[in-house]
Amino acid sequence: MVTPKTQIEQNDIITIRIKASTQEPYQKEISCEISLRIQQVLANSYEIEDVANRNYLILKMVNIHETGGNVSLQFNPNVVRIDLNDEAYLNRVEGSEEVNGDGYVEKFTFTMDKESAKNIKFYKVDMSQDYTYPLGDATSVITVNDE
Repeated sequence: MVTPKTQIEQNDIITIRIKASTQEPYQKEISCEISLRIQQVLANSYEIEDVANRNYLILKMVNIHETGGNVSLQFNPNVVRIDLNDEAYLNRVEGSEEVNGDGYVEKFTFTMDKESAKNIKFYKVDMSQDYTYPLGDATSVITVNDE
């Protein structure tokens, strides 16, 4: 956890230096710098990061509320399929999963923590497609509903 010494404003770039060292059984030190740009999010939001000819897309979600809540994701498994190893799917609300006639997941609900962000991986059936959202008039291939 990093506590700022002064007020951080929107679009500020914050650089954090991290260093770890050990003395026993050998002496070693590693370090790195991480730069973060502060963005202001005014409402719960989501976007899809994707590029053509990549076999997956990332659903990026933000919950700005001071309480957690359930989020339902619905999608056509003939277009995209949830990564069954993704934390959101593994920790889904019990009994919330719906599957289609072929046995593929098409809807599930999970709990999103307060003031958190989550990236969820989906695999694309047609790698040549670009499902970036929002992008022009395109509609999202994943329907996101707060419950």
